[in-house]
Amino acid sequence: MVVNADYLTTALADRLAAIVPAGFRVRASGGMLWYSADDGRFPGQQGTITPDGRAPTCGPTSAPTARPGTRTPPRLRGRIRGSMLHLWYGEPDHIVLACEPVPLAGILRPG
Repeated sequence: MVVNADYLTTALADRLAAIVPAGFRVRASGGMLWYSADDGRFPGQQGTITPDGRAPTCGPTSAPTARPGTRTPPRLRGRIRGSMLHLWYGEPDHIVLACEPVPLAGILRPG
């Protein structure tokens, strides 16, 4: 099975765009995913770091966490079931966020 990177990233961008918070964008270009956001949406943008060095985060809890990068995000996981690629963040028995499954036929390289 050989996957076409452009097909896969386009499918992933569509699915991730459907689940990211308002103000964030995901697009595919050149076989890669690109993320962007409205000004001020990421912790630390435009002075959103508090005087004690903390920043609000978007995650499983709404409590502020330490500086960006000091907390481990949920792991991206994937599994092929039948003719579909299933992708999610978290553990198989504790899914934090899941994408709509991707049909394998739509991402395989022709040939």
